[in-house]
Order: sequence, then C-alpha cells, then structure tokens
Amino acid sequence: MRSNVRESVGTHLYIEYVFENDLVELDVARTLAAAEANEHALIIAETRRLQIAAHWADLHPGEAIADSRLPGTERPVRLGGDGTPTVGDFAAAELGCVLRMSDGSASRLMADALDLRHRLPLTWTAAPAGRVPAHQARGIAAATRHLTVKQAGWVDQQIAPALGAVSLGATANPAGGRHLSGRPGRR
Repeated sequence: MRSNVRESVGTHLYIEYVFENDLVELDVARTLAAAEANEHALIIAETRRLQIAAHWADLHPGEAIADSRLPGTERPVRLGGDGTPTVGDFAAAELGCVLRMSDGSASRLMADALDLRHRLPLTWTAAPAGRVPAHQARGIAAATRHLTVKQAGWVDQQIAPALGAVSLGATANPAGGRHLSGRPGRR
C-alpha cells in the first residue's frame, strides 16, 4: 500500500486514488507481496463489516419498538434463524445506505452476523482470529439458517476444527466432509 494513504476518502480523492497505478513498478515478488497484503486487508475489512452489522442490530433491538397498527411504522423482524434476536425492520435500510448496498443485502449481512454470533459461536470466533474468511463464515451462516439453534450448534462443533483448512464446499459436501444438514450421523 502506498505511504501517502489519505486520511479521508472524499469523492474526488477516491476517484483519483482508484486510478493511480503504482503496480507497474513492482516485480513478481513484490506484486505477490502486495496481493498478500491486499488479501489480508480485505479479510480484516470483511470481518469488521460483520462485527459492525452485529453491533448495528444490537443498537436496533426489536423489543424496543412500540406496538403500532399504523401502516408504515417500524416493526420487529427476525433476520437470522431460530435463536437470534429481533431487530427493527428499518435498521437494514439505514445500514445499507452507508455500506452502499441494497436493504436486502444489508438484511442478509445482519442476518449472517446474528446467526454467527448467536448460533455458530465457534465460527464467529474463528473469523476475527483469521482462521476463516468472512465470506466463508457467512456461507455457513446462510446454509444453516433453516436449522434450529441446537442443530446449528451441532454443525458449528463439527466444522470448527476444519475452518480455514478446507473450502466451504468441502465442508458442505456430504461425500467430502461434514454435512450442513444439522443431523448427527448424516453425511
């Protein structure tokens, strides 16, 4: 990464920075080192995004919303699976605006974060520790959302030792690894 990284990324500075290309000066080894540093930064940023989404949900608890029968008022919704807390249904739209994503994408991000924290604690802990990339942790959360809390916990215990060592596909493949069905004894 360049040494003159800007503190604030305004629209003009952002566009200027995107089109700078300091890579042409790098040899093979330094390009691979830059790719590795970039990948590490992305993993950290994606994990931080999950943590922010979980905290955002905490700041918008569903139980704090007053009951109302008026149309268009905020209501509590359960974005994650069984055992996750409810959140205000406007929360995802607000977060999505800041993250430059649709409210549907922000809802899925919040659902994944809540599922990881409340239903898949071993996977949730592995992400900030760098043992599993956030996209892989989110894939596990999405694949287990239909399960009960108990079933999700069982899956979490089964796949935790393999996190970071195998792909999500190998984890989810009944022939090659633990199955995300949540049923003990089933592969």
